Amino acid sequence: MNTYVVLLREPNRVVAQRIEDTYVERHRFKLSSTAYFVADEGAVTADVARNVGLKGADRVESASGLVMRVTAYSGWTVRTLWEWLMSVESD
Repeated sequence: MNTYVVLLREPNRVVAQRIEDTYVERHRFKLSSTAYFVADEGAVTADVARNVGLKGADRVESASGLVMRVTAYSGWTVRTLWEWLMSVESD
């Protein structure tokens, strides 16, 4: 399962809703109102950006942000994010 981070310049309810509508609960994690993680088996970053409204014909005009694939990570954050990352890696 590929993991991506969606980073928004500022909170956007339309993008947040698209993430909820596109990715089942176990394949999404909201770290903050401007940072989301999603897991998608066959997608590339451009696909995820289109899915959440940051690229393409259905782009959310009021949204500014980017999508990056997560290939490695390190740091200190909430335990639930580490647990989520481990769970999607095993999918």
